[in-house]
Amino acid sequence: MAYTVLPRPALTRAFVVLVTAALAALGALTVPQAASAATLPTDPEGTPTIAPTPPMGFNGWLNFGCNVTEDRIVAVAEAFVSKGLRDAGYTYVNLDDCWMASTRDADGRLQAHPTRFPHGMKWLADHLHARGLRFGIYSAASATTCVGYPASGGHYATDMQTFADWGVDYLKLDLCGSEPNNLIARNCDNTTASRNFESRYAEAAAAIRATGRPMILGVSAPASIAWWCGYDNVSYRDAMRWAPKYGELWRTAVDAGQNWHSLLSTYTQNTRLADFQSKGHWNDADMLMIGSSNVSLIEQQTQFTLWAAMAGPLLVSTDLTTISPESLRILTNEDVIAVNQDPLGVQGRIMQTGEGYDVLAKPLADGDRAVVLFNRSDVARTITTDAATAGFDASDRRYFLTDLVTKTRTETAGRIAANLPPHGTAIYRVSRHADSDGGPFAPAAALTIPAPKFDGQTPAPVEVTVTNNGTTPAHDVSVALRAPDGWTVSPSSRALGMILGGASTTATFAVTPSPARPGRAVSTLTATAGYDLPGGGDTSVAGQVTVVTDTPFDNLAQAFDNIGSTDDSAPRAGNFDGYGNSYSAQALAAAGLTPGGTLHHDGLSFTWPAAVGAANNLTGQATVKMTGAGGTLGFLGSAIGTASGTGTITYTNGSTQQFSLSFPNWADAQPADAVVSARYRNTQSGPANHGYYYRVFYRAVELQPGKQIATVTTPDNAAIHIFSIAVG
Repeated sequence: MAYTVLPRPALTRAFVVLVTAALAALGALTVPQAASAATLPTDPEGTPTIAPTPPMGFNGWLNFGCNVTEDRIVAVAEAFVSKGLRDAGYTYVNLDDCWMASTRDADGRLQAHPTRFPHGMKWLADHLHARGLRFGIYSAASATTCVGYPASGGHYATDMQTFADWGVDYLKLDLCGSEPNNLIARNCDNTTASRNFESRYAEAAAAIRATGRPMILGVSAPASIAWWCGYDNVSYRDAMRWAPKYGELWRTAVDAGQNWHSLLSTYTQNTRLADFQSKGHWNDADMLMIGSSNVSLIEQQTQFTLWAAMAGPLLVSTDLTTISPESLRILTNEDVIAVNQDPLGVQGRIMQTGEGYDVLAKPLADGDRAVVLFNRSDVARTITTDAATAGFDASDRRYFLTDLVTKTRTETAGRIAANLPPHGTAIYRVSRHADSDGGPFAPAAALTIPAPKFDGQTPAPVEVTVTNNGTTPAHDVSVALRAPDGWTVSPSSRALGMILGGASTTATFAVTPSPARPGRAVSTLTATAGYDLPGGGDTSVAGQVTVVTDTPFDNLAQAFDNIGSTDDSAPRAGNFDGYGNSYSAQALAAAGLTPGGTLHHDGLSFTWPAAVGAANNLTGQATVKMTGAGGTLGFLGSAIGTASGTGTITYTNGSTQQFSLSFPNWADAQPADAVVSARYRNTQSGPANHGYYYRVFYRAVELQPGKQIATVTTPDNAAIHIFSIAVG
């Protein structure tokens, strides 16, 4: 498989050099002299000490939203202590929006919401400090918060002193409201908005210093700009230039949602920004979803692994009082945490990339390296790299691997490989030297299983290749293959004998699938190879292959998999964007889209989904039967962020046509190509965001003349939401 090994960058502790190099990577831009790190509290060597390692803790937004209360935060603090999170290093308990009253007090100071926080913020800070925890709070560098409460714009000296008096240890300073949003939207391609925001954060940072209380400042400006402008623009690059001057951390991407697409998008952007990071100054890829029911355990482990390797803040935002034992084990894995908190303080970088995967390496203070194999794709795959690519001297002949999740210890001649499930990761601590106890270290092995091709229920061969990457033989190797219920495998296992170090052997099985059902079906075949160790004992290694079948749906409605619109009186079922928000059926109807109604546009007749509060749009890839001919295939839809992908039209004569489909963000400020603009949306609490527009867009594909459509396969991008398709 073709892959690209990326050049290993030279590391430097010079903060100005880091920022200059980062800006050069993002685009040509004149870079003023950055503020010296010496303006911050430092240790004797001049290293910033407010946040010498990435902060670890909790932020309540994804879990509580505006339902945050004193009792709930106290319960989180108790969970930190009782579940071992505090002892694992999680110390910050951070409020987000909605903690404050709707007005300032008589002296012009922010005050706690009287019913949500009856004892006030000073009491809460003292309560947390008494339990060995730290207190974080939220405001915005604008007139209001994102929900509309009073914020710190124009009140920096007063508010920072108030926070210091309360005992605040951490401040997330957002940018919200129509004033900054309009300023951003009008100035993506210049520095007008960014420089305006820089002055706000500079004033806030100075006000914090004036209080004399150490207080982490989290800068949200880059994320706010990215929400409206994306990442490839002058305004975002300029904000990334100055954010490290004022904050100990800064949000690098749009808000993380509780879904895989959001996690992957945030990770992808964050990896581009390693040159902006230095010890004490951290790229913040937003909150952890560990414990969320919207992401699988594999995806939870992947986020934790990637965030640890990227040296980012570890701020979980799920219900810690009810977190499962499995998710808690992910959060409290001391070996992965040690990678994140390593005193060298260097962000891991992508060192190798290929089809559907990345390899990251993070240098550690003791000379080891953390190596992450990341399967970005939706199918299982074997990922292979080597110690030289990870940054080691290529002359070394033996390396020792510790899998930081399974705790398995192996030795290798240099190759590092693993078969990973879709969206999965493996993280190894790689050393040139064995532990002091000397082992035992099994030879590292990996399985490779090419995807088989099935034709109905005809048996097909499945090949499982076992590769010994170690320097010692693997003895008495045997391979077993398991398939889903209803499938058959013959034989169930095969003996392969001894495999020498550096060698491979293949076992072949005959597999018969079960009958296919309509829709896209994903099945997994799992192989396990067991082998004996040279000094006694045995071990095993597992691998998977993903089998994807795509049987067409009879119609688009049959393929719907997302609840994108809800009734104003029953909004909780909706989750268009991964945050629990959805279109309002009433607002759509007022704009011309009624459930089950017809919309005529561009010569096409679209049927709007009849379902409200139930599945009513398609995300991701599906193949749908279509009938008709004409010049145009039309789509009604929108997206989370700006999203695009490639689909396929299959005609009745067997020929195919690829097409590109893209939609703007559903909250796009620009109405171009919008067929409907709803004046508000539904949140989990009901109708909200009145005065903002939530749009449905039209896209057209030109058809090949004289042909009848048989099926349409939509793009494999879950950020695209399709509500209706028409042909004519």
